[in-house]
Amino acid sequence: MIDIRMAQHRCGSDSVETTDRLVFVDDPGVLSTLAAEGRARWVLPVTSPGFVRFGRVRLRSVRAWLEGARVPSGGAVSVRLATRGDYLERLGGSFHRFVSAPLVRDFRYRVVLDTADSPDWLFPDGTSAQIELDGVVDESDGLRHFQPTPMAEWHLTATGDGLDLTDVTRVVMEFTGAVNPRTEPVQRAPAARGSEGLDWSA
Repeated sequence: MIDIRMAQHRCGSDSVETTDRLVFVDDPGVLSTLAAEGRARWVLPVTSPGFVRFGRVRLRSVRAWLEGARVPSGGAVSVRLATRGDYLERLGGSFHRFVSAPLVRDFRYRVVLDTADSPDWLFPDGTSAQIELDGVVDESDGLRHFQPTPMAEWHLTATGDGLDLTDVTRVVMEFTGAVNPRTEPVQRAPAARGSEGLDWSA
């Protein structure tokens, strides 16, 4: 464990904004559980390709698009994304574990069969989506002194009238936030584990 204020001081103030960082979740076990139960969980490790060479990654917003999900035309998909408040971080080539407030964010988008003029997302099947409720991370949930990192155990619940998750091919997590652009050495993270024994380093 490392003190959060100390970690932020050591990182410096060289962070830059980053948008459209995508992480693809296509593990068959995750998708099978999502299809059967409408919920799933997975671990996003520090070695995730979208963040592997960055330090001090912080979230501004998080979204999850369910590719292959079926919903009646004009129907909405509601997604709840949550962590348990246990995070990993890369600082100066070393890895640290933080415990902070759990993050819970609701994200909702409406699916349109015909491509909209300015869609927020385009699905591989040609449908598009417009965001109705965005998963913005702010200070309202005890996060005033610590912005969470994406490297955490994520829990997702999906609901919607007529929503069919049988053919979901992947979950696309979309992050915006800030990163320290200084190149970090690539090395294997320590075997920190999630709350239910999941290995965060793989």
